[in-house]
Amino acid sequence: MPYKYSKPDKSRNVKLAVAAVFILGALWFFFISPGLTGLAILGKATAENNTVDDYLRGLDALKTELKTEIASCTGKSSELTNMLIECNNKLGRCGSEKFSINTTFTNSLESCESQNSQLNQTLSESVQSLKAQLDKKTGEFDLLVNNTAKSNCCKAKIDNPNIKFYKVENSKVVCSEESGLELNCTV
Repeated sequence: MPYKYSKPDKSRNVKLAVAAVFILGALWFFFISPGLTGLAILGKATAENNTVDDYLRGLDALKTELKTEIASCTGKSSELTNMLIECNNKLGRCGSEKFSINTTFTNSLESCESQNSQLNQTLSESVQSLKAQLDKKTGEFDLLVNNTAKSNCCKAKIDNPNIKFYKVENSKVVCSEESGLELNCTV
């Protein structure tokens, strides 16, 4: 039986290449990178004529200082948070107070407008009633003056035929020869 030659599987090669890259990356991350960092620190300490112990003590001092700063910032943050909460509470109370004042104002304004409308209606009715009473009294007054003028001036005209007018002066009916309302002595 003859041997059949088959082409290599490309997807298998790609998988192997990806696995190799992943393994190399993990080796770099876990072994080589920390080693290089350590060498860099050792090189820096040596350049400054410090031992690794001196360098670690300095690092511990920096850690302590950093913790103190973090604690201080945490305290300030708590204080500012409390101030913010207090301001938010005040803002909420102010909003409630504003809403209450607006509601009171709106209710008062509506009440005033209602009262104003009622007073305008009452005033209008009173004015109409007074005008009607005035018209009635004016008519009665004119009739009284006319009847009084006929009674007084028509009698006076018998004695003085030049009397042709009458007028009201100082709350009295006065007969006149020259001006005023025309006198009508017919029955």
